[in-house]
Amino acid sequence: LDFATRLRDWQAEGAAALESGNPAMARPFFASLCQHTSAPGAKLWMTRAELGLGLCDRALRTTRELIIADPNLAAAYRLRAEALLFSADLDQAQKHLKQALRLDPDDAGAGRAMKKVRKLEGHMATAKQAVFTRDFATAAAEFSHAIAAAAAPIHAPLSATLHAERAAARLRLKEYDEALKDCAVAIYAQDDCKPAWLTKAEALHCLGRHEEAARDLQAVKDGFAGNDTQINHALQRAQFEIRKKKRPDYYALLRVPSVASALEIKAAYKARALEFHPDKTATLEPKDKAEAEEKFKLIGEALEILTDDLKRKLWNEGYDKEAIFERVRAAERAAAQHNKDGCCGGGGCG
Repeated sequence: LDFATRLRDWQAEGAAALESGNPAMARPFFASLCQHTSAPGAKLWMTRAELGLGLCDRALRTTRELIIADPNLAAAYRLRAEALLFSADLDQAQKHLKQALRLDPDDAGAGRAMKKVRKLEGHMATAKQAVFTRDFATAAAEFSHAIAAAAAPIHAPLSATLHAERAAARLRLKEYDEALKDCAVAIYAQDDCKPAWLTKAEALHCLGRHEEAARDLQAVKDGFAGNDTQINHALQRAQFEIRKKKRPDYYALLRVPSVASALEIKAAYKARALEFHPDKTATLEPKDKAEAEEKFKLIGEALEILTDDLKRKLWNEGYDKEAIFERVRAAERAAAQHNKDGCCGGGGCG
């Protein structure tokens, strides 16, 4: 009698915790219940708690076992459908709900769940169509409706998917802070949510926070995406933006616009070089003299790069001095190898 009472108490306390919206508190009670009985009802209660925590994989395993043991257990189909929904598999969720309703046409929970899935499916379809037509405001609004309709636990894959999708729409709307908030939710739900990491990096770039983007992407690369092409490309882009941000502004140093001709650049160089020539700065204080010498050096670099067509093109594309000279050397090596081998493999171009 005492044992049966204890089982009933665990079930009652777990159910009360679930009813109050606290699946984390409910789970230990159901775990105790399952340790002392293998009854399907106990496993169903545990599955409900796990779904409340977004532990979809566990719920899917348990319901699969229950359905294999008893193919007519309607509650197992309904809970498996919920796990599939939270895993972002809406088609399979609907199939399992149909089976639950075939087994128990009076299952009001399955009926409500079916309506929920169809409503969610409608919002997601509208949102994706809006993205396709570049109507990102509508897309963001529909993803918001989808998030509300899903009411998914924070750690469910569906939560990660929907917040990552809305983040991408908000990025296109230049709502960078809001996009970052959505990315944070998606990554908290699934720390390997690659779309959220990529959108977050792009939003950080738009806010000028290139170093933060690089740190995040390096951590992602080291953590789970070492060979991922998109992550590696995004990391290279972040490193490029950091170097670009640190470059001196050659046009500003010469006081010319970016569309200045080579003749205008040379004339500006002469004027600025005279201003910072060592003969004119020799009597300055050591600190001021050092600053003048650095500017004189940078002005010379500006002349060299901005009066060479290839170097200036690379500069305008965002490359720093070191990267420009490396590319120039690579081009020279390629040309030398071409001449050594003979044009067109030694056969001549004529």
